[in-house]
Amino acid sequence: MRPRNRVAPTRAAVDGTLVLHPGHPPNAQHLLATVRAHWGIENNLHWILDVAFREDESRVRTGHASRNLCLLRRMALNLLRQDTTIQAGVAIRRRKAGRNLAYREQVLGLA
Repeated sequence: MRPRNRVAPTRAAVDGTLVLHPGHPPNAQHLLATVRAHWGIENNLHWILDVAFREDESRVRTGHASRNLCLLRRMALNLLRQDTTIQAGVAIRRRKAGRNLAYREQVLGLA
């Protein structure tokens, strides 16, 4: 493994790695906040996509199809989160939108 020779602030870099500045020793509170922020993203977005849309079970792997479906799932997730007419989880809202045309139109803003 090759060491990094760049100087960057003590925040997460673009590639997702934590870069520590040599002049600032690591602070336990800062490292804890960084790790919790990462897992917050994992729990809030990816876990919901896995449970509600079964994203991990998707067999689409060729071309741009996987990226396109990922964007469509995220758009659908945002639309379902904005709907406040029923008090249910995202998975139940998704199933209801698939079965009920009136509810689907409402979620899409067509009604």
